[in-house]
Amino acid sequence: MTANKQIAVVVDTGCDLPEAYLERADVFELPFHVIYGNEDLIANLDITTDEIIARMPADIPTTSLPSGDDITRVFDAIRARGFKQVIVINISANLSGTHNMVNLMVKDMTDLEIFTFDTKNIGIGAGFFALDVIHKIEEGASFEAICPYLESQLKKSKVFFSLDTLEYLKKGGRIGLVASLFGTALRIKPVISCNDDGIYYVVKKTRGRRQSLTQIIEQVREFSLQSDHYLSAICSAADPDEEAQVKAQMEEGLTPAKPMVDAILDPALAVHTGPGLIGVGVYHIGQIE
Repeated sequence: MTANKQIAVVVDTGCDLPEAYLERADVFELPFHVIYGNEDLIANLDITTDEIIARMPADIPTTSLPSGDDITRVFDAIRARGFKQVIVINISANLSGTHNMVNLMVKDMTDLEIFTFDTKNIGIGAGFFALDVIHKIEEGASFEAICPYLESQLKKSKVFFSLDTLEYLKKGGRIGLVASLFGTALRIKPVISCNDDGIYYVVKKTRGRRQSLTQIIEQVREFSLQSDHYLSAICSAADPDEEAQVKAQMEEGLTPAKPMVDAILDPALAVHTGPGLIGVGVYHIGQIE
């Protein structure tokens, strides 16, 4: 089959797509905003994750959704390139209002056929769906086939992550079921993921960084065993040596062995995780009937 050139894919920056995918002509990105006082910065354009981390903890910004102008601009570009069908993939609606805002903005865009998808996930856990869709489009899959396929894949993506501290997550107001850990021992370093409703929850309580990373590796390995056909990825705001060590352990331990995707941590997500984040994800690729 040949690629279906009628379909555009839209993601928000929270999907942490690798740069090579964002450079494609059929992929469009809705940016989150990072706000320092009166300074409104577009994630990945005006400010990088490394720059945000470098200013912490002395200077902690707030974040905001893609604006109405951002959404209008993206869909104008989609029209200008001749696309007729659009698949929008967003991070969990229970972690961000982006999905609901997009739905409000596109309901009157009757000139385009638009499907919006709440991944109920975060970071590359959401981005995996976009990577899968892009590949399915390249294989010639139709819009009508991809939309129900995505719905059937909802529970096929998992990302597990560890933080140096929960304070940034708490400040962001989206801490979900992890809130129960506040007031417990400071050395508790939980492994966190998203549940079926797209809300943060504690997968495992561990003591210390080393145990936390070991448990992430174990959780990813266990989830990967559900299928031989999968994608895996690592996303980090941690020490490069620590990240490289985790990546090497994952690449050695996954069966069958597959190279890991290097995801880009969105600056707005970094605001809510702080320095020291390490996340590893797995996505099981399905077949369109």
